[in-house]
Amino acid sequence: IYRQKMRFFFLCLICICFGIVFPNTIQAQGRFGIENFTYELDLDITVNEVTMLGKKESNDVIISIYADTIPSESSALFRAYQTNKHGRCTVSLPIQKCYTLIFSKPGNVTKIITVDTRISPDKEQQFSFEFSIDMLEDISEIDVSVLEKPVVKLFINESNKKINYNLNYTYSINS
Repeated sequence: IYRQKMRFFFLCLICICFGIVFPNTIQAQGRFGIENFTYELDLDITVNEVTMLGKKESNDVIISIYADTIPSESSALFRAYQTNKHGRCTVSLPIQKCYTLIFSKPGNVTKIITVDTRISPDKEQQFSFEFSIDMLEDISEIDVSVLEKPVVKLFINESNKKINYNLNYTYSINS
């Protein structure tokens, strides 16, 4: 019994030390056993299609994600997602990087948003944020050159531990 108690004590001590030495890594029971993972920001996105006839959920929108770079022809794609028949998609982004998300669908104007998940290591945790984005019908007579830049810039606010957007930037784009 003494050996079992000592073994249990040392196992607990090792687990505590592991948590202190590697605070941004968690041991979790995955489908195939023990896996390491880092904290992520889960974005629950609804994409709507806006046409002359109104607004509806937009399926088959491709969300291309680039990490720590401004997308160009030579940029490596980090991940890609596609909205379901209800225009919804959940995107998971590991913390401590900047991302560019490009929303595209044939016949619609492409939209771009940026997401900055960099925060102090001691503030890391799992985050989630829900938002919707409207895709505009591509009409050749309308100047949409302003949409070549990100329409919104999201970031993690360390003080309230919530996802915010850069209000000044958004106002400047909408002006």
